[in-house]
Amino acid sequence: MKNKKLLWLIPVAVLVAAVVVYLLVFGVGTKNWQNILESVLEKVENFDGANKVGLNLIDLDNNKVPELLMTMPEKDGNYITKIFSVKDKKYVVNMVASYEDYLFEYLYNVKEDAYKWYAVTKESKKIYEVNIEEKETVKETDLNYNSDVVVVKKAEDKIEYEVDSKKDIWNTLEKSYTKNDTLVTDEVKENVENTKMLSSIDKIDDSKPLVYTVKSVKSDVYANVTEQTFHNYYEYPAININNEDIIAINKDIAKDNEYDDMAIETGFLGEIDVITYDYYVNGNILSVVLLHGGNESTWNTVYNIDLKTGKEIAVNDLLKDVDLTDVKAKIKEYAVNMMEKTGKDLNLKEYWGDQYDKELTNIKKELDENLASPKIVFRNADNDLILRVEFEVFGGQYTCNKMVEVNLTKNSDITEVKYEDYVQRGPNTQNK
Repeated sequence: MKNKKLLWLIPVAVLVAAVVVYLLVFGVGTKNWQNILESVLEKVENFDGANKVGLNLIDLDNNKVPELLMTMPEKDGNYITKIFSVKDKKYVVNMVASYEDYLFEYLYNVKEDAYKWYAVTKESKKIYEVNIEEKETVKETDLNYNSDVVVVKKAEDKIEYEVDSKKDIWNTLEKSYTKNDTLVTDEVKENVENTKMLSSIDKIDDSKPLVYTVKSVKSDVYANVTEQTFHNYYEYPAININNEDIIAINKDIAKDNEYDDMAIETGFLGEIDVITYDYYVNGNILSVVLLHGGNESTWNTVYNIDLKTGKEIAVNDLLKDVDLTDVKAKIKEYAVNMMEKTGKDLNLKEYWGDQYDKELTNIKKELDENLASPKIVFRNADNDLILRVEFEVFGGQYTCNKMVEVNLTKNSDITEVKYEDYVQRGPNTQNK
C-alpha cells in the first residue's frame, strides 16, 4: 500500500515542478521587465541634464513587453525621445529626434492590414513608423492620416516627471500601461471594416476624395446679409463613386447648381446668396447635404448613399425605428406660430382680408404634407440622426422658405437652420 501511495505522488511532483517553472518563466519573467525599466529612472545620466521629462509605457514592437519612452523638449524647440527597451535582461536605448511635437498612436494600417504603434505629429499629422530594432528608429511614411489608417488608441498623455523631485513615479506609470491586445475592441473592428470598404470603392477619379467641390466662386454681389457684409461662396459637390446611380445623382446636382463666374458677378443669380454643402460618412452611409439660401429663405437637398451598394437609401429606411409622433407635433406648433407671427407683423390681414386666411390655410397644408412625408433626413458627423423640415412663412416678395432641425438621436429641441450661418465660412470647409 505504501508503494502505491508513492507512485501516486509522482504525478503530483511533476505538476508542482511544472508550476514552479511556469512561475519562474512567466511570473518572475513578467516582473523582470518592470524591474529593469524602473532602474532607468534611478540613473541620472539617462536624463541628459533635463529637469523635467514626459514618460510613457508603450509596447511599441508588439512583443508584450513595453518600452519606456522619455521625452525631453530641447531649447531650440526640437523634441528628443529616448526609447528604453528590454533586451537580454537589461535595457537598451534608442534616440529619436523631432522638429515637431508628436504623440504615439496605435493605428490600423489599411495598406498593410496590420495594427502598429506610430509616432504622429500633432499639427501636420505626419505618420512615422517606429522600429526599435533598426538603426533608423523612426522613419516617415506616406500614410494619409485621414484615409489610410484607423485610430485605435492615442497614447495616454505623457506623465510629467521632475527629475530633482526624486518622487516615486513608477506606480503611476505602470498603471497607465495598457496591453495592445486589449485595445482592439468590437467598435474598433467595425471602424476597420468600414475603412476597408471605403478604400476599396471604385472612384471616378482616384486623385480626389470621396466627395469633392466641383467649383467654388467667391462673390460680393449680395454681400449685405443681416446688416453685415459677408463674402458669399457658391460651391457644389460631386460624389466620387464610379456607379451609374451616383453618376446620375452628380448630373442632377450639377444641373441644379451649375453657374459661371460672369453670371454671379452680373447678378444673374438674383436672390441666391449662398450655395454650399456638407458630407458625412457613418459606417456604410454617406450623407451629402446641399444647402441653399437667399431672400430670407433656406432650403436643402440631401442624398444618403449606401456605400456597399452604391444605391440611394430611402428616407423611410433611415426612420424605420423612429417614432415621430411627438416630434411632428412640436414642429407643427413651432412652424404655425412662426407663420402667424410673420403674418401679424406684416399686418397682412388688414391688407388681404379673406385672402390672408386662404394663404395661411395653404401654407399650413403644405407643412402637413412635409411632415407626413419627411424628405430631409441624414446622419451628421456624430452619427446622430437629423430631421429637417421646410415650411413657408410670410415675408420676402410674398412668402419665404424656412427650415428647422431636430436631432432625433439626442431628442433635442427644435432649432432653425439659417443660411446666414454658412455664408462666411469660406470654400472647401466641409467637415472641418
